[in-house]
Amino acid sequence: LEWANNDFVTKVQNRGKAVIEVRGNSSALSAAMGTADCLKTWLVTGTKDGETISMAVYNDSGYYGVKEGIVFSFPCECRGGEWFAKEGLELSEFAQEKLKVTESELLEEWEAAKGLLVENSGTTSEREIPSVETNQPRLMSRL
Repeated sequence: LEWANNDFVTKVQNRGKAVIEVRGNSSALSAAMGTADCLKTWLVTGTKDGETISMAVYNDSGYYGVKEGIVFSFPCECRGGEWFAKEGLELSEFAQEKLKVTESELLEEWEAAKGLLVENSGTTSEREIPSVETNQPRLMSRL
């Protein structure tokens, strides 16, 4: 468990840098391939019986206590071109802490991005920029 909580987390946090060091250029292709694999599983093959994958999806239901209205990675299953968040999994205290840290970082980034949008869009108010609370359709679950 120590390895998972320390070494593994550090490796995952630095994976983009590692890809750049090995390839000598951007890790964008790696991210694009991950996106393509995710879309293939979601829309074409689905998950195998009992298989759980991690997918960044629009959180319309407050899964695992994460704020509604943001895109966040959750354990999911895919069937018939739809994704379903796998709810009710028991999370360790460590996993719950990491969820909260990641949620906080995403919300901070959203606020920073909103400021840039206002600054660069010619708008005079953040009211013209969508908020996390905006009632968005569940676009990622249906095609």
